[in-house]
Amino acid sequence: MKLRDLFIEKWHNCIDRRYRAMVIVPSRRDLFPESFVDELAATVDGQRIDFAKRYEGSLEVFLTWNKVQTELWEASTNNPILITNLEPFYSKWPVRERLSFLRYLLRAEIPNVTALFLYCRENLTELSSIDENSRGIIWAP
Repeated sequence: MKLRDLFIEKWHNCIDRRYRAMVIVPSRRDLFPESFVDELAATVDGQRIDFAKRYEGSLEVFLTWNKVQTELWEASTNNPILITNLEPFYSKWPVRERLSFLRYLLRAEIPNVTALFLYCRENLTELSSIDENSRGIIWAP
C-alpha cells in the first residue's frame, strides 16, 4: 500500500474517535517531504502549520509546550491541521516535558484531526502502552 493511502487510512481512523490526534514519527526524513505534506493537507481539506516558517528569524526563541498546545488547539478549532518542523522548539524541552507534550496531545479532545509529523529519538514505548481507546494514533512508518 502506498504511503499516501496508509496516511489517509490512519486519518479516517482518527475522524470518528474521541481523541483525534495522530503523532507520526517517520523513520527517515525523506518519507514526508514538504510538498507531500502539502498534498496530504489538501487531500484532507486541512491546513499545514510549519513552525519553522511561522517563527522564521526567531527559531532561537524558547516556546513552552504549553504555548504550542494553545496554538494547536486554536488552529484545530476550524480546520484539521498537519504540523511540521516543530523540532527546533521540541528539541529544547527536557525529555520529560517532550513526553508530557505528546501524552497531552494524544489524549486531548481536539475539535478536528491534528497530525504531528515529528522526527524524534525518544523512546515512545510509554506512550504506546496507553490503551488505544484512551489516546490518539501513534504511527511510525
